[in-house]
Formats: sequence, structure tokens, C-alpha cells
Amino acid sequence: MNLKKRGLALLMCICMIMTLLPVAAFADDAAVVYGQYTDGVWQQDPSSEGSVTYEVEGGNSLTLSKTATALGDNTYRIDLKVISTQTTTTTPPGSAATVLVIDISNSMKYCAECGKDEHAKSCQYYDDSDSWFADNSVQTSQNRLTAAKNAAADFVNTYAGDTPNTGRYVSVVLFNYNASVKLGWTDVSVAANKTAA
Repeated sequence: MNLKKRGLALLMCICMIMTLLPVAAFADDAAVVYGQYTDGVWQQDPSSEGSVTYEVEGGNSLTLSKTATALGDNTYRIDLKVISTQTTTTTPPGSAATVLVIDISNSMKYCAECGKDEHAKSCQYYDDSDSWFADNSVQTSQNRLTAAKNAAADFVNTYAGDTPNTGRYVSVVLFNYNASVKLGWTDVSVAANKTAA
């Protein structure tokens, strides 16, 4: 019986000594394993030999390679190399895109100068002689909406530039209670599009 206890004690002692030894004492250079987690489950990539390539969106690829070098004392140096291919598109110099947002609410019928629905006495269009616009009403040519349209047209003419087909896009959005697209994206550097805009 005593012999069994001594044997068990010796076995326990050997186990304790083995667990105290550093793991690195038994390890060579660490093997690098490639793979990925899919739905929480690790799946090793069996086709990888030192590196692995993944296809990503847009027809591009991502190549990964890594090495682990044991430095001793359970410490490793990990070298990671990432090579990515990316398809790029070039935008011609001078290209731009602008959205013109124009208010078409009732307040846009007010005078572009004095801001009133009837001309104020300080307004250049005001006439109290009862001979010209006796009610001092704001004419279409004097209102804010006409001024906004004229400013937008001037902007488009300038923005289009002198070089054709440079990619100068304009869109026009109108708003009152709701917003709506009056003109979708249009390249105004094309003469016919500029006229249409």
C-alpha cells in the first residue's frame, strides 16, 4: 500500500515539474495557420502555403502573408505583409458636382429688393403717385423667384466653363412643403446640356 502511495506521489511530482517548464522549451518556430471565422466557427484555409489571397468586392484581391518567429521566454515576433490590388478611376481635372436648391414657396413672390409682398417706400419700385403700379404690387420681374432663377442661370453659365466635356454636373432641387428633383445630374460642360439646364 505504501508503494502505491509513493508511486502516485512520484507521478504527481513529475506532472508538477512538467507544468512549471516554459512551453517555448518544447516549441520550434510557430506555424502560421490561415483561415477565418464564419458564423462563429473557425475554418482553416487548406490552400494557403505561406500566404493566402482573398477576393474582395470590385474585382480586387487582398493577399496576406505572415510569419511568427520565436524569440524565447514565450515571446514571438509576428511579421505581417498585406498586398491589396485596387481598381482606381480617374476624375478629369476640373470635374465637380453641385446641387442648386431653390425655394419655390409663396415668400418667393415677394420683392427681391425690399422683401415685402407690396413694395416698401424705400424700395426702388415703390411709386405713390397712383400712376405706376398704384397698388405697389410686386411684378414677376421683380420677385425673389425671378432673381433666384437669374442667379442660377448665371451660375450655370459660369460653372460650365470654357472647356467642353470636363464633367461639371448640376442638379436642381425645388422645395416648398416637400422637395422634388427638377433636374437630375446633368453635365453642363456639354453645350446642349447647359442650354437645357
